[in-house]
Amino acid sequence: MKNFIYAPLFLIFLSFFAYTNDAVLLDNNTYEYEDSEPETLIEAPQTSRTPTESSKSKVTSFKNGSIKIAPSVPRLGLVEFEYQLSNPGFSAFLNYGSGQATINEGDTKVAGYALGIRYYIPYGFYLGLGYGSLDIEYSYVQKIQSGDISIGANVVANGQFPGPFIELGNSLFFDNFVLGGSIGAIVGKLKNLTATVEGTAVDPNDVNEGVATLDFIPQVTLFIGLRF
Repeated sequence: MKNFIYAPLFLIFLSFFAYTNDAVLLDNNTYEYEDSEPETLIEAPQTSRTPTESSKSKVTSFKNGSIKIAPSVPRLGLVEFEYQLSNPGFSAFLNYGSGQATINEGDTKVAGYALGIRYYIPYGFYLGLGYGSLDIEYSYVQKIQSGDISIGANVVANGQFPGPFIELGNSLFFDNFVLGGSIGAIVGKLKNLTATVEGTAVDPNDVNEGVATLDFIPQVTLFIGLRF
């Protein structure tokens, strides 16, 4: 009889122990033992919006402008300034150059400028459009009688060659410098032409050789420059 009475009490005690033990287990994130150390939760690292050193270097290495020097034809020495515009892929340029060379036994002096806009396409290629103007003085020996200019006369002609400028080029950009080249042309006619033979003025319409006969002047440039 006593065992019958104690049995329910023992079951109640076990139930109470199990309940309290379960409460402890729940409080400790369902670990197996009451005295187990709770697992430390590892928080996911917060993504920092502060640029890393590498990203900073990429930002600061971006250059908007460049100054270039170049051997060129017909302007033998050329200096150019180019600046990247806010519109992606576009830049503005301005260059000036001059030179003197002997062509067909005559001296040719050229000085002038070009300015315009360039549009960059993949792999550093670009198309440039703008305006150019060259001051030209050249001399030649007359080969065919033309008006008052006789055969064998030494003719000196002066004029300006302005017109639309078009070019196709390629630039290789490095961190602090740029290399490249371009080919193009100024399209137009020689204007304000004057001519002399042995110091005596002649009709410029009789000039029938050299730049006076051209409809465009080709431009060839190889350049190296510093970026900033």
